[in-house]
Amino acid sequence: MSEAELSRRERQILEILFERGPSTVAEITDALPDTLSRNAVRTFLTHLTSKGAVTREKHGREFTYHPATEKSTAAEGALSKVLDVFFNGSLSDAVAARFGGGKKKISDKELARLESLIEEARRQKSQKGKK
Repeated sequence: MSEAELSRRERQILEILFERGPSTVAEITDALPDTLSRNAVRTFLTHLTSKGAVTREKHGREFTYHPATEKSTAAEGALSKVLDVFFNGSLSDAVAARFGGGKKKISDKELARLESLIEEARRQKSQKGKK
């Protein structure tokens, strides 16, 4: 299931679950940025469960809802979709769009992390070439 298959409200609820961890309907309702009834939240959670985005566990009289995947897995899928749609799958074009043109300054910390990731990717590539 991809991020594109979710409504805006479903994405909001899923983001709350990623941020807060397992949550009840009442907790999710309280965390939403605008007013929505508990019954409406319950309906959205039912849709998310049927789409495979959310799982639930019974605790006493209530259910606790959880994201069905890890946040990193969901983020990777969303990023892949953005790369495909906007940058023809090119990570370097996306990075250039983010930091090119001087609108957004890259911090020294971000730059060091990117350099480290690039170096690690080069090491892995050279190790594969030796096998």
